[in-house]
Amino acid sequence: MMKQLSAAILVLLFFACNQKQKQVPADMLSKEEMPAALQSLWERTSLFPDSPGIRLQLVNGLDSLGATKQAMVQMDTLLLNDSLNYGLWYRKALLQEKIKDTLGALQSYRYAIKIYPAPDAMLGAANLLAEKKDSTALAICKQISLLRIGREYEAHSQFISGIYYARTGKKEKAMAAFNNTIANQLNYPEAYMEKGFIL
Repeated sequence: MMKQLSAAILVLLFFACNQKQKQVPADMLSKEEMPAALQSLWERTSLFPDSPGIRLQLVNGLDSLGATKQAMVQMDTLLLNDSLNYGLWYRKALLQEKIKDTLGALQSYRYAIKIYPAPDAMLGAANLLAEKKDSTALAICKQISLLRIGREYEAHSQFISGIYYARTGKKEKAMAAFNNTIANQLNYPEAYMEKGFIL
């Protein structure tokens, strides 16, 4: 009886794993597996290898299909030709975040910020640092707040500060930061959820 139950559980796990694998898109696509529009973009990058616009469209297409390794190769090609482009480093950081490469994403954010200290890249880096319990996140959020560029960015800064405090066990400071987030942007569901987790 026990052996039959164990065998049944193994079979269920096998099917569950196979189902998961089928739902996850392939990381590498052959040209035949790509939609016609993406095949066309691939061919156009061969014809116009120096066109960053076409290659970036290809990156976005590959990313949307879950072919992140191929998208990353294209990003690296773009950065080889234009390593001082803030937007390319920022886009690479977003891709790296998607594939859970936190260290790589932080490095790409750092390069982007060095080129142009835009609040979006700063917030991206601060968010990753807050999740890692790195107090540098607070310094970045304070810097963004000092820019006074609008309530939306202030809400994001407060939220990320709250994440840092919540992850480091400072519940009162976290609640205050989440309350400030909501005060700046009433419709911020993540702040409400984080408050719920604390309570």
